[in-house]
Amino acid sequence: MSETLTLLLVTVIIAVIVFFLYDRFGRYLLQYRLEATGIRVTFLGPFGGSRIPFANIAEVREVPGIGWNLLPSARPVVACRWGNRIFGRGVLIRLRTGFIKSILITPDNPDYFIEFVRERVKEISEANE
Repeated sequence: MSETLTLLLVTVIIAVIVFFLYDRFGRYLLQYRLEATGIRVTFLGPFGGSRIPFANIAEVREVPGIGWNLLPSARPVVACRWGNRIFGRGVLIRLRTGFIKSILITPDNPDYFIEFVRERVKEISEANE
């Protein structure tokens, strides 16, 4: 086996291992917390992070399956990917304002997450009417 082929094989094996580890343990690095007024995205527990207020959410929906980062739709979607795993179901959050208008995340329970966010967004929009 040539040295170049060996190097290529080792690189592919390392890439597969890194992807597998990130897919399995990424949820411990990047986490999503549902709070009373918004979604808190944290890195390594309490460190850093961002907050997405419910009042700024225009839409939340599921993006299914493997390859969810290549959204099949009539119009292309450009989104900031805050996913903590590579495979699985994602959630697309569209914002009303801000530089970033769409965010892709991968919560542990997308169904509950979407339901909770939709309820809170509805409550806030009804309270502001």
